Amino acid sequence: MISTESYGLEGVFNIRLLDALSFESNATYEHDAYTQYTSVSACTNCVGNFMQRQPDIMANAGLYYDDGMLDGSFFDTYTSRTYTSDLNNIKLPGYHIFRLDLGYTLPFTGGDKARLGLSVYNLFDSVAATEGSPRQGNAQNVGQAYFIGRNVLPRRISLQLSYRF
Repeated sequence: MISTESYGLEGVFNIRLLDALSFESNATYEHDAYTQYTSVSACTNCVGNFMQRQPDIMANAGLYYDDGMLDGSFFDTYTSRTYTSDLNNIKLPGYHIFRLDLGYTLPFTGGDKARLGLSVYNLFDSVAATEGSPRQGNAQNVGQAYFIGRNVLPRRISLQLSYRF
């Protein structure tokens, strides 16, 4: 039997800097822990440990511009530390992912619009492990020859074309 306790706080802060420019942000803090844990495999005393793959802080912040014709944003998503398993024996550090989005909207008669956009995910090509392998469970330990996990996706650039009618 497994039981957990979780509490936290969320907040949003947005401010318009100019007519078409704003700063927008949000953050979440969550404290979670196992309150009851029936011993399984290697985890014989997990009460009080943090839940696996759950960051305690997640935050987004960025600048957003939109004048109806040109739009763009530059923002950061932060994910704090996580643990790979219930043992809390492998702690993955927090990481940032920056994004850049740019767009140009061309209006047509009758209200139709076309938008050409460019998006860059992971602008600075950050490298980090987002989580350990869920299939490894408590079998993955510190000091092993290699680590099996999921990485932050590398930089991606995409081009979009949309038409609204």
